[in-house]
Amino acid sequence: MILPAALEPIRREDALAKLVVPMRGDLDVETVALVQGLGLAPALEAAVWLYLDELERAHDVCQSMDDPLGAALHAVVHRREGDFWNALYWYRRAGEADGEGAKLTKAVEAGDRSDATIARQRAEWEALAARCAA
Repeated sequence: MILPAALEPIRREDALAKLVVPMRGDLDVETVALVQGLGLAPALEAAVWLYLDELERAHDVCQSMDDPLGAALHAVVHRREGDFWNALYWYRRAGEADGEGAKLTKAVEAGDRSDATIARQRAEWEALAARCAA
């Protein structure tokens, strides 16, 4: 997975394993401080928060971004919190109304919680993180 080298210690086997998670995460204060202290560009910071299931923090960052990448990250936040209509709105704003993210959102909304769908979510995150890191 694409993460800044400083975040190597927090790589997690269970990252992005849940398709829908609560908006507020439960990260320990050390990990929060580590991420906040890196001075990451907003897009990459939002991607890291998504990786860590910290949707509220990701939302705070990507909500202030006014570009297609920010809109795509915003869409993922809303899909993962279970706000599917809003996720599809943000995919449209990102110019990806018919893309894989929108299709994934519709699958999760329909109740698909399969391993294949989790793999699609992880692949989506990796593609977004690569765009964020570029």
